[in-house]
Amino acid sequence: MPYSVCSLRALLLVALAGCATSAPPVANHPRVVVTTDPELDDANSLIRYLLYSTDFRTEGLIYASSGFHWKGDGSGKKLSVPNREYSRFGLNLCPCESWRWTPDEHFIDVAVATYEQMYPNLRVHDRNYPTPAELKTKIRWGNVEFDGDIAKDTPGSDLIKALLLDDEPGPVYLLAWGGHSTIARALKSVQEQYSATPGWSAIYQKVSRKAILSPPAIRTTRTRTTSSPTGPTSVGDGKQMVQGDIFDYCGLSEYTADQLKAKGYIVWTPPRPKGEFLGEGDTFTFLNLLDYGLVGYGAQNDFTARLRWSVTPTYAGANHEPRVTIRGRSRISARPGETIRLQGVVSDPDENVVTVRWWQWKDVGAYPGRVTLTNPSALATSIRVPSDASAGQTIHLILEATDNGTPPLTRYQRVIISVTH
Repeated sequence: MPYSVCSLRALLLVALAGCATSAPPVANHPRVVVTTDPELDDANSLIRYLLYSTDFRTEGLIYASSGFHWKGDGSGKKLSVPNREYSRFGLNLCPCESWRWTPDEHFIDVAVATYEQMYPNLRVHDRNYPTPAELKTKIRWGNVEFDGDIAKDTPGSDLIKALLLDDEPGPVYLLAWGGHSTIARALKSVQEQYSATPGWSAIYQKVSRKAILSPPAIRTTRTRTTSSPTGPTSVGDGKQMVQGDIFDYCGLSEYTADQLKAKGYIVWTPPRPKGEFLGEGDTFTFLNLLDYGLVGYGAQNDFTARLRWSVTPTYAGANHEPRVTIRGRSRISARPGETIRLQGVVSDPDENVVTVRWWQWKDVGAYPGRVTLTNPSALATSIRVPSDASAGQTIHLILEATDNGTPPLTRYQRVIISVTH
């Protein structure tokens, strides 16, 4: 599913090895808050997120409610919202005190506890993995009592509010894997506190610039992957999140649809064989924040490699991504007919063989034609700017480097040629 990002323009709309790989300083990484409900696809996305926590400044891991999961307030109060899951297929299962929420739900804590077990191995392969203790300090409970409830502040909404109001520049990415109520409550609290003050206009603009909402519903940019990491959860694999949930037959791969119906399940999608696939319905919300060298190009092989890191205690026992750079400037101005020489530099921390290729990224370049590279499979190549290129047009060239490790890993660098008179 494509990655989506929209800026909030209205506050109420919502054991270390010496050869371990180096990475950019954590301070340069995007600040991220994950809000998530206890849906299996969210739990799967959280696994991938934690394996890539080297690449983020994780500011919050927040329990959230949604139309599919809410906790209730424990008072006996019942809730029903029109056109929700519990009213589909002619059902009339609510008003309910809670919906699809186990009394001891703590799936974020479980994920971080599992990360803690893998941390000694992960740290061998990348020293920038955050400590489990640090991640535990980021866990908060948000607005989980009811579907869409923003009636009161919660530790989760308070955290988001504080992040949006702090003096650190740059965006805060709010990943809305579940419902938006915790994020909305944070924005509402900002308005309630400051809207009647002289500084409201400045605060409004600050928060509007800073908050970047990444929900799963709005298509704004595309994410390219070698095979899609997102989509509906396979109901033949995985596990049940809530016992007795008639909509949740994940993990019951041995039953046919008719057999599941006989057991009382609502078969909303056909069961699939165990191991066929396991969806990560919210992974795309952070794929474009990962630095592969080319925005929007993720890789399942990269995820496979990190999974192997988690169970491999030696650096030599797993593969690590190659490094690729381009000598000189990555943005070049040139006139039609001019020849440009390009030089790439690659290395591999595992001393694997690295294969390179240059290619034109036509999806983003303004020049509509194709260009010719003299030696696209070598580090040194050249290109002659086409004579029919017009001033103001751009040509995007990609240097792709892939090692021969297991699994093979790829990184990219880009050169942008701007055509001048």
